[in-house]
Amino acid sequence: KRNGALTLFLNIWHVDVLEFIQARDNYTQNGVRFKSANTALYISNLFMERVKKNKEWTLFCPAKAKLGDRKLDGSYGDEFEKLYLELEKIAIEREESFKAFDNEIKEMELKINGGEELDDKYIKNYYALCRQRVKKRKELIEYKKVNALDLYKTICDMNVKSGMPYITYRDPVNIKNNMMNIGVTEGLNLCLEITEPSSQDSIASCNLGHINLRRYVKKELPEILTKENLKEAFDFKLLAKGMSALVENINKVIDYNYYPLDTISKEDKTKVTKQGKISKSNLDNRPIGIGVSGLAETFALLGLPFDSPLAKHLNKMIFSCMYYHGLEKSHDLALTHGAYASFKSGTSRIYTKNGWQTFQGSPFSNGYLQFDLWKSEAMYLESLGRLDLKVYNKDDNIPISPSEWGYESDWDYIKSLIMKDGIYNSMLLAPMPTASSAQLVRNAEAFEAHQTLIYSRKLVHGNITTFSEPFVYDMIKNKLWNKEMIAFIQMDNGSIRYIHHFIKDHPEHFKDIDFDDKFWEKISYLQKLHRGMYEISQKETMLMSRQRGIYVDQSQSLNIYIPEPTKEKMMSVHAYSYALG
Repeated sequence: KRNGALTLFLNIWHVDVLEFIQARDNYTQNGVRFKSANTALYISNLFMERVKKNKEWTLFCPAKAKLGDRKLDGSYGDEFEKLYLELEKIAIEREESFKAFDNEIKEMELKINGGEELDDKYIKNYYALCRQRVKKRKELIEYKKVNALDLYKTICDMNVKSGMPYITYRDPVNIKNNMMNIGVTEGLNLCLEITEPSSQDSIASCNLGHINLRRYVKKELPEILTKENLKEAFDFKLLAKGMSALVENINKVIDYNYYPLDTISKEDKTKVTKQGKISKSNLDNRPIGIGVSGLAETFALLGLPFDSPLAKHLNKMIFSCMYYHGLEKSHDLALTHGAYASFKSGTSRIYTKNGWQTFQGSPFSNGYLQFDLWKSEAMYLESLGRLDLKVYNKDDNIPISPSEWGYESDWDYIKSLIMKDGIYNSMLLAPMPTASSAQLVRNAEAFEAHQTLIYSRKLVHGNITTFSEPFVYDMIKNKLWNKEMIAFIQMDNGSIRYIHHFIKDHPEHFKDIDFDDKFWEKISYLQKLHRGMYEISQKETMLMSRQRGIYVDQSQSLNIYIPEPTKEKMMSVHAYSYALG
């Protein structure tokens, strides 16, 4: 029904990375251009360290970036860094050795071509060395040296010009991956939230659904909201039921779905005679990706500014509750159907107090939940002196207790059940953009606020006017909603930051209002409560994503909104997001 979309991934150490980055340059016409495809970079921790220290970075041809069975493709973390450093050294050594060998042959050629009388032994030796030169040339590891900081600046410059390449960090994706026992994740999906490994025998596929969060805001709210009474304002019991129902139903989608690469019986069109690469992966690993929409509406209905301390705490509580009850339901399904096929197969590498340890089976089967993998990664980075404790708060890795939302259980209990009985799904949470589905329920997309309070949205079926419903209700309630006010908000790109000036300058449009101190306090409050993404500190939105990240076992499709982007601002954005993990 609609055109497909595609994101192409390339490793930051790939020899063609500069050309790849510039392929979405919308300002120049020369060179290769990807006019329809999106581009994304897969960035290693080591590159960010080189950027920080303003050092050289080596680019390799992936076909040659290997030593024996060890390849840069397929490695991450400490294994990648050891191999990368070895390759940097060996590539130069082989190049210098080849040059010396080649010069020796060239000197022999000068003698041969100079008409000097030479014996057969000399000529035979020359031909033998030429054959050796061919072998030595094949052993060369092609590489290119660039300055890491210059490459980083080029990336950020292209972000300003086109919003691309998208950025994903290879080491965090793999170190915190529930499917690490199945393989290495070499690329993500269109919007970067699905982190599953593919191989020659399997194609990663995910099954998505999202929860409309504003449906769980209670009608009767406490007069003053506090951390302690948030559960009286937001219905966590109903959210738990909603999460359980969604887990069960998406598992039905896995079972009854049509998979394009399956071989179907000619006699019985409902019968699969041979599984394809997609269905095998889906049925063996049963990954699901559950996201949300309407987080901004939830905050607005509760009267919480998007980046307020209470909103941040509620953000953590919601995702903690979703993760817990997703695990609980998936465990219950495992009691009936058994654990997913790859639950105990393969091996996982997890960093502990004793260094990197190899365990049989998945992280789940060894009692590691997502926040445990975050703690493990922090321990690993700290051992290398790379954990920026000015930015990275280790306390954010401590999960919220289920008792906070009124559930009598704890994380150790669900861990023990999963280790004993297994779990039905390898992955559970993956907050996706919900670009179309959020519009159906009049919500802000995913975990974002609205881009602006009133804007035009382009969809497959045409343009629609989109607005924040809680904002409109608040404006009507305060007798501020009329055609003049709407025109003023549209003129200021969907913002209400200056409406106090408009009201003061045009009181004739607001005849039913008493302009006392309480009214102006209310206006100031509304201006804090209702802001678009371009008015909210992106540092705060990144921090909120990091805080919910310990419950998200895939990834999050996180957009950054900067009204006037510059290369320097983008450098700060990536440095901060990387430091948060």
